[in-house]
Amino acid sequence: MKRAASVGLVTIALAAGVLMIFVYWVRWGERQFAVMRVKVAHSQPVRAWRCHNVARPSLAAGSNNWTLDYSWVGGMGAGDVWLNLKGDGTATVRAKEHGAEETSNVYNLSPEQVKRVATAVDESGLLCLDPYRREGYVVEDLGRFAVQVSAPGYSKLIYVDKCTTLADTWALGQVAAALAELKDVLGKPVAWGPFGTYSHPGSCEATSNNRWRGP
Repeated sequence: MKRAASVGLVTIALAAGVLMIFVYWVRWGERQFAVMRVKVAHSQPVRAWRCHNVARPSLAAGSNNWTLDYSWVGGMGAGDVWLNLKGDGTATVRAKEHGAEETSNVYNLSPEQVKRVATAVDESGLLCLDPYRREGYVVEDLGRFAVQVSAPGYSKLIYVDKCTTLADTWALGQVAAALAELKDVLGKPVAWGPFGTYSHPGSCEATSNNRWRGP
C-alpha cells in the first residue's frame, strides 16, 4: 500500500514537473515570438517595403518648408508637453506640469539639430504608418503620443494612445527619442513620458474620446 502511494506521489510530481516545463516553454515561446515580431516590424527591409510607393516629404533632403508638431498629453507622468518645430529651426515648446502654470518658450535649433530630428522621421518610416485600434486590450497610463508633419500639399498625423497603436511603434519612439536628446536645448519637458504603463483585456469604442468597454 505504501509502495503504491509512493509511486503515485512520484507520478504526480513528475506530471506536475512536466506541466510546469510545458507552461514555461509555451510562455517563453510566446515572449520570443513577440520580441521577434517587434524586431521584424522595425527592420530596415520591412520599413523599405512599407514605404514603397508611399508619397511623403523627405524632411532631411534640404528643404526647410515643413513643420513638425509633437505632443505627449494625458499620461501618468510629469505633465503635458507640446512642441512646434519648423524646418528653419524655430521651435516653440509649451509645457504644463501637474499643479503648475503652463509655460511657453521659443528656441532656435542649429541646422545639425534640425537634421537629426528630420533624419529620425525619414529613416523610421513614420510617415508610412497609419494608426489603428487595439484589439482585445487597452494600455493604461500611456497618454497620447502624437506627431503631425505638414508640408506644402501634405499633412499627416500619427499617434499612439490607450486605444490606438501602430504596426511599428518603434518608429514613433525613434522620433520621440531624437527630440528627447535635445532636452538640454529645448528643456526637460520634451523628454517627458509615462512613469509606467500596463495593459489588460478590454476593447475600445470607435470614438474620438477613447472611451472603452471593460473586460
